[in-house]
Amino acid sequence: MEVNINILSHLKPERREYYLKTGSLFIDKICESCGKTFKHHISHSRRFCTFSCRATHLNRNKKLSEETKDKIRIKQLSPERRELYLKHGRFVDKNCKKCGNTFKQDITKFDKEFCSVSCRQSWINSNRLTKRGKARKLFLPLIDLIRDLIQYRIWRKKVYKRDNFICVECGNKNDEIHAHHKKQFGVLFREFLQSYNQFSPIDDRDILVKLAIDYKPFWDINNGATLCIKCHCCTKGRHKYANTISS
Repeated sequence: MEVNINILSHLKPERREYYLKTGSLFIDKICESCGKTFKHHISHSRRFCTFSCRATHLNRNKKLSEETKDKIRIKQLSPERRELYLKHGRFVDKNCKKCGNTFKQDITKFDKEFCSVSCRQSWINSNRLTKRGKARKLFLPLIDLIRDLIQYRIWRKKVYKRDNFICVECGNKNDEIHAHHKKQFGVLFREFLQSYNQFSPIDDRDILVKLAIDYKPFWDINNGATLCIKCHCCTKGRHKYANTISS
């Protein structure tokens, strides 16, 4: 058996004896993580068969003190939350957006607006609106008040009488007729709000309704046209309902 002097000079006494007895450069070892037997070079000192076993073992036995965990949490927080954490600790009191009950909010996690999943789902169901839907919900009461004015009914009757209660598109006399706005009522409404932008559509609703009575673009007969229900559904913004009207 040829003995490598360079290897012998780097080995520990126990490994040196093993090498001189067996002549093998590899030794059997049991992995401390998975328990499997593996071979490793005699000049190395290994406790695990693979890097994954080593990582699993380290994570399994990794125990951090609460102080160390707090330091890690504080480093990961934004400056604003860091100040709150140092003043009030990890948990702060917060009111539920749905029921108003007080619950504990963990500063190290995402902001919670609800105390429970049921409160969150209930709030979502009652406020499930798009951006356009939110705007409609905001201005809808004012629009309804303007449409309920007697001036609106008078405008509609004048449009019908001018067109002899006949659809100007197809000449239908028998079906239900509508007074169609050539320039959409929503556009007129936005222009109306811009003209009186010093008033709030929520707080100054009564004032805006009075101003709408004298706002001429709302009651311009030339902006109206008599249409049957089928032709009205084919206009811009209503074409998606056209297929629902029976022929």
